[in-house]
Amino acid sequence: MVAALLRKWVTATTTIPGQHWITRFLDRHPTIASHFAGHIDQEREVAGKPEGIQSFFNWLGEVRSRYQIAVEDIWNADEKGFALGVAKKGKVFCGAR
Repeated sequence: MVAALLRKWVTATTTIPGQHWITRFLDRHPTIASHFAGHIDQEREVAGKPEGIQSFFNWLGEVRSRYQIAVEDIWNADEKGFALGVAKKGKVFCGAR
């Protein structure tokens, strides 16, 4: 995703963002913050078993049908923020508190 954004930026401005662009962006938008994601909670690790996953997707299908939610309107986010990339310890962007 970052590569796609950079390609779009370079095409539009013929230059790439500077070294501190993310810091300046966050300074201009105090309602957004970056944090390092922690390890997965025990409950989430247990919920990752096949039975829990199947139950979740059954529930998700029912909710999508009931509220007519298109696939492209589903995002990968939770109370920990938007995780960009692989699910490991890394930087995430979320609402500032």
